[in-house]
Amino acid sequence: MLGLGAALVPFLLAATAGLFYLLPRLIGPVEEIVEEVVGELEPLRHLQPALLMAAMSVNEYLIHGNPSEKGQFAVWLSQGDKAFERVRAVSFHHRLEQALVESAWEEWLQARRLGEGLLRLPRPVGNPEAAGELERFETHIHRAVVLIDRVYDVAYQEVMEARVVARATRVQSVWIIVGGFLAALAISLVAGTILARSVLAGVDALRAGAARLAGGELAYRMDVTRGDELGDLAVAFNAMAERIEKDHEVLNDIATHDSLTGLLNHRGFMHCLKEEVGRWRRYRHSCALLIVDLDHFKTVNDTWGHPVGDEVLRAVAARILREIRPLDRAARSGGEEFAILLSETGGAGALALAERVRAAFATSPITLTSGQAIDLTVSIGGAAFPDDAGDEEGLIAAADRALYVAKQAGRNRVCAGPPSREAERKLA
Repeated sequence: MLGLGAALVPFLLAATAGLFYLLPRLIGPVEEIVEEVVGELEPLRHLQPALLMAAMSVNEYLIHGNPSEKGQFAVWLSQGDKAFERVRAVSFHHRLEQALVESAWEEWLQARRLGEGLLRLPRPVGNPEAAGELERFETHIHRAVVLIDRVYDVAYQEVMEARVVARATRVQSVWIIVGGFLAALAISLVAGTILARSVLAGVDALRAGAARLAGGELAYRMDVTRGDELGDLAVAFNAMAERIEKDHEVLNDIATHDSLTGLLNHRGFMHCLKEEVGRWRRYRHSCALLIVDLDHFKTVNDTWGHPVGDEVLRAVAARILREIRPLDRAARSGGEEFAILLSETGGAGALALAERVRAAFATSPITLTSGQAIDLTVSIGGAAFPDDAGDEEGLIAAADRALYVAKQAGRNRVCAGPPSREAERKLA
């Protein structure tokens, strides 16, 4: 809504300016001049006919001697006087118009005086004195009419000047309108660009966030800095990413941990083992592997049942975790067999920790929740990387062989390193 408003407001402003500012400027001066000229010329419209008709009455009287023309002359004199009164009362725009009207009035007074004298002649027809006076009379009338014509000319000139001003104003208005619409278009383009960038920036951020989330960055969260629909989408995206991360953690835990003991399962253990081997290849940091097998665990299941056997396995896992270091990792590799991956540890260190684990079981029975104590021992086989193997599979095989030797030697003991030739022959 804000973007559309920003795009449309300049055009509305341009239209408003054209309607309420430019149009009155274009039409107003012309209307004013027309009204003024019409007001000035209206009285003149009756003046010239009165002058001409008065001259005609005098002519008729002198030529034909018709007495009735005296009455007509008096009528036209009265109309001429009244017309001049109205004209002289007009406030003309130009002083020249006023001066011309006054000059015409003077000429009219002269003609009026001569005309009244001619009408008083007892014998007008064929009177040589009347011919001279008539010529002077007609000259004054003619001058008055010419002066009134000049008033018309001045008024016409005013109209022409107003027309020139109107044309100039029209050209100016056109340029202003064009400039206004170009400015409105520019403002609309800028507003549209800002709006597009605002929307596209949020969309691009969502797209980039979705790509990073799909690429495995489950901890990625978007910055919520907007309060519009895109901001709501960012909030929804973050909520979705959080749920996905939590679900992924749960699934990863299920996929890499044993459900009974909580230790790493075979899948999780193999992943950690590959990381340790890779660390050695990059930084030459050694590691070691211990495989722990419960001695005679089948007897526990046969004597106490599988539920008790599961409880024993959970207790074994807890005891192993107590004995190893925080940086070491323990796994249930299958059945009653456990694996311990020791970081930054060589063969001697692995043997020492293995012995501590073995002693923890040999000297302290497993106490069940029912209070029953079960004596349990473990056999442990160990191998160090890269002293005893060159890869992960080789390390597991070496630890397995060492565990076999411990089992063959009577159980409840620790064996490590490559087996003897005799043990290898038995394994074969």
